[in-house]
Amino acid sequence: MKKLLFIAFLSFGVLSLQAQTKDTTALHHKNKKVKNKMAQQLSLTESQKEELKKFKEQNKAQKEAITSNKLLTEQQKQDQLKELKASQRQETAKILTTEQKAKLADLNKKKKHKKG
Repeated sequence: MKKLLFIAFLSFGVLSLQAQTKDTTALHHKNKKVKNKMAQQLSLTESQKEELKKFKEQNKAQKEAITSNKLLTEQQKQDQLKELKASQRQETAKILTTEQKAKLADLNKKKKHKKG
């Protein structure tokens, strides 16, 4: 009986893990499609894509450092993440041309209108 319960729990754990993997994989593919579509809509150059990729990797490391810092309160973490996001917008704006910035603003406006 114990073996049967153990096998049942083990099977449930494996199935749960597979479901999570499928969910994160699907989310990853969706995010990649969105990024590619955005890059096409903004007509990003390869150089811009590389700069944005490097910048995103740096920000990911900073975000992880903030969220994993046990010395910060939740409010401090939220404040620092908010500052990081504002910094990200400024840095992204430096990489984009004037036309690309206008197109991005238009796309964001349409996105907000669609949600709201």
